[in-house]
Amino acid sequence: IEAAYGEQMQQYLKDKMAGKDVKIPISNANMIVNLTLNKGKAENKETSLANFDSAMAILRDGITVKVGDIEHETKKRKLFPIDNLGDKAMWVPSLHQVSVVAKEQIFHVGVESGEEAIEKEKAVAIAQDVIKLL
Repeated sequence: IEAAYGEQMQQYLKDKMAGKDVKIPISNANMIVNLTLNKGKAENKETSLANFDSAMAILRDGITVKVGDIEHETKKRKLFPIDNLGDKAMWVPSLHQVSVVAKEQIFHVGVESGEEAIEKEKAVAIAQDVIKLL
């Protein structure tokens, strides 16, 4: 991986020095990937979808809690639907995460690389593989 990345980086530098509009290559070795499976499956598809929608609403709208006399509000997140991934899926860029419900199971795949398009692409690919294993 390191050798291939070195070659990609050399080509990037050559192209950049030649005045080409190129993006810096991202090494797979520099990615952080995590998978979170919610504990237990729901009893049925309707329940799993309702649980998923509830979780996504909390991310989208945030929640406010009061500790003593101080109110704390969680950050509101932008969510983007992903078609053809499980029963329902959302991309949450600020968390570098795809959240998915499939086969009564909710799970999240996070990928951090510094490049949002690559993060989303890799997270979706991993989520597709997870669905096959459920």
